[in-house]
Amino acid sequence: MATYSYDEIYAIYAWRDNNKRLVVTQGEGINDVAEARTCVKSVRFQLKDERGVIAIPSTGASVQLAITRADNTEILIASDAISNTDKTNGIISFPITTALTAVSGKAHGEIRLITPNAIIKFYGINFVIYNGVSNQAAIQSEEFDDLIKSLQRVNTLIDEIRKIYTYSYTIPVSNWNNNTQILNLSNHYNVTNKTKIDIEGNDSVIEQLIADGCDGIYITNNNGVLTLHAINNSPSVNITVQLIIYEVENLS
Repeated sequence: MATYSYDEIYAIYAWRDNNKRLVVTQGEGINDVAEARTCVKSVRFQLKDERGVIAIPSTGASVQLAITRADNTEILIASDAISNTDKTNGIISFPITTALTAVSGKAHGEIRLITPNAIIKFYGINFVIYNGVSNQAAIQSEEFDDLIKSLQRVNTLIDEIRKIYTYSYTIPVSNWNNNTQILNLSNHYNVTNKTKIDIEGNDSVIEQLIADGCDGIYITNNNGVLTLHAINNSPSVNITVQLIIYEVENLS
């Protein structure tokens, strides 16, 4: 997994694990999204799918960066406060905020493009929150990247996610109960409480979810028990998806 700087525009693809990782310091960032227009550190992404750039509709659409921090709390950062967003070319920009960097460790994220007809997700937007000296908040500056390189301690302070298995799975429509169903992979994979699973779907799956009024599907792991969740509505037919399975190994 590569570590990315903040100078480029990173292409990310819908319904894939994009495997992006950015490094920041605990406490770094702005305190208020209103400061985002002058924020020194921001991250830019270009939204794509297999057919090319995904243009962001000029009206009725929004973009969110949803981050689950190391303490399992989720924060949302909206892109509509950023002045240099290029909707025609699918380019979005997010500020680094103190809410994002408040807790050291690995923060897992996804970008959500929300339109009147669907929610399109881009997985694998991850942040390594480096623990500053004496747990004090680091001063945001252009020297930050040099500091990280000189200390060379990042790899001992993060959670490393290792992709180990991809499996094609058909989600049976008959098993949905109140938009949830248990996912049993016992014949295919030994699930532990460290197992993390992402879902990828092709164009036909996405079209089916839109037709059914389902805004997305995700998987939770409660001490080794996997549960599928459908947002708003569950699919009305069997759908076949790709399960991307990881083990989270704490190296700190």
